Amino acid sequence: MTICVFTRSTTFHNKSGGLETQNKTLCEGLAKKGHKVVVMTTSLSLGSSEKVDSNIEYKFLDCPSGKYSREWWTQSVAAYKDISLKCPFDILISQSSAGKEVFSRFPNGEKVVVNHGTAFGELRSRFNSIRSLKDAARFFVKDIVSFLQWYLEDVRIFSLADSIVCVSEILKEQSMKQYPQFKNKFAVIANGVDINRFKYDKKRKAGQFNLLYVGRVVEEKGIRELLEAVSVVHNSFPNVRLIIVGGGKDLDKFRDLSKMLKINDVVNCVGEVENKNIVEYYESSDIFVYPSLRQEGFPMVFAEAMASSLPIVASNIGGIPSAVKDGVNGLLIKPGLSDDLSRAIVKLYKDSSLCQKLSEGSRNLAETEYSQEVMVGSYVKLFERLLSTR
Repeated sequence: MTICVFTRSTTFHNKSGGLETQNKTLCEGLAKKGHKVVVMTTSLSLGSSEKVDSNIEYKFLDCPSGKYSREWWTQSVAAYKDISLKCPFDILISQSSAGKEVFSRFPNGEKVVVNHGTAFGELRSRFNSIRSLKDAARFFVKDIVSFLQWYLEDVRIFSLADSIVCVSEILKEQSMKQYPQFKNKFAVIANGVDINRFKYDKKRKAGQFNLLYVGRVVEEKGIRELLEAVSVVHNSFPNVRLIIVGGGKDLDKFRDLSKMLKINDVVNCVGEVENKNIVEYYESSDIFVYPSLRQEGFPMVFAEAMASSLPIVASNIGGIPSAVKDGVNGLLIKPGLSDDLSRAIVKLYKDSSLCQKLSEGSRNLAETEYSQEVMVGSYVKLFERLLSTR
């Protein structure tokens, strides 16, 4: 098959978000199976030391990096028109709404949207992150307007798609309720990772106990509650450490909060890390923590944590329970409650046998449900079904 993928950013933009990582894993997996894959994305102005897979053709267009812009819509159409004359495509994939303009202008090719979240879920997440009058003003003045724009964008791209892939069962259920006119187009394919990249023969190192968070560093990810929980746990267990990997608008604010809570010596805010270097942080950690307040779809970091055989402590919200099975590969907590989070951390710190059980459960789920092989195989079956109905 010939496949063209549209995405506003990639791991080569120094982005290690779920969308970027999922796209990299999917494209590399499709290329391994012998399919021709072309990825169209924004300019690579930030640069990257990561090598582009030689089996995948990347088109970095001359438009602002990592975002939707007027230039992106115009140039993606022009670039696709040019390349499709030389190489007609069987499948067009839009990561979120990145392929919107191409989908609307070219009738050829089966069109698939990868749905990582909904406008309604984003609006609820923004509401849950309100912490001040300034936040409230932003919500009513800016976020509601953004929600309407995103909703209309969803409706347009969904109407143009032949299939809409949701990254979790819960996201599919939410999407069917919020966009009932497209209910027959929704399918579920969970995110997966190349499990061979991650080591899983983990043993607790004497004298240290490392917690790891990977993701955007913003209020709505529950970072405040995480720092508050660590400050409580550290008082009783001083060898507990926290590693925060990721960038975001609140990074400096949370560094200041660590100082105020007097835990800055045990909290390492690493910042943004290239995808190829993320493995070392999983290898050096004992527990993966993800206390999100957002209506998540299926964060790729869960598949990475499971492949690394890490027990997971995460919020019982959105699509997270579809990945984290309480008592099987992790512990679910109520979102927004630092006390619940600290109790879960202490429980795993004290109970090494429970840690081992959840560790084994994580790796088993990674191998059977959340591997690159499983994910790519499901996409190929979907593509074949769509092509058979031409």
